[in-house]
Amino acid sequence: MIGIFAMQGMVYAEGETDNLIDVLECDTKLAPEFDTQTTQFLQFLDQHFQNKSSDSTLVNTALARYYTYKKILLEDYARIQPNVNAIATDTEANTKYKEALDQYAKCGEMTKAYINLAREKMMQRILDSNAQKKATVIVEKYKAINRQLGGLGVNMAYLYGYFKTFENKLPGFLGNECMKKIF
Repeated sequence: MIGIFAMQGMVYAEGETDNLIDVLECDTKLAPEFDTQTTQFLQFLDQHFQNKSSDSTLVNTALARYYTYKKILLEDYARIQPNVNAIATDTEANTKYKEALDQYAKCGEMTKAYINLAREKMMQRILDSNAQKKATVIVEKYKAINRQLGGLGVNMAYLYGYFKTFENKLPGFLGNECMKKIF
């Protein structure tokens, strides 16, 4: 028979409590896991946004990966359990309970800090990628304009050469006797 009990709003089947973490070990147990997950997520962002795909595809994939990252951190955070009795009658037990609640709140803040850091880094990468791609498009358009202007410069040189050739032939034509008789 499977025994089920509730802890911190979560329902665990018997045997699933082996993975639970004492709230007083939050810093030592969860911080390394959060560091690993965050490092992997940031490496994913670095590699992902070097892709030349359109921004909307990159953003959708990054958001899906971010939600997976966030879910993993929140699941790890849900494994924390206070190691004190909620109904305490003596002062020492109440003090321990308050310390455990304070530590639980700190653990929640740590989890939020990791999630916010990842979100901010993702948003910055999205904005940077978007700006880089816009800059690349602008540079490519300027290069195309420059190529066209280079062709225009060559055409202007030919036109200048034609005018100089015509100018060199014009005085001989005007110096001819034919032109003097007409005027």
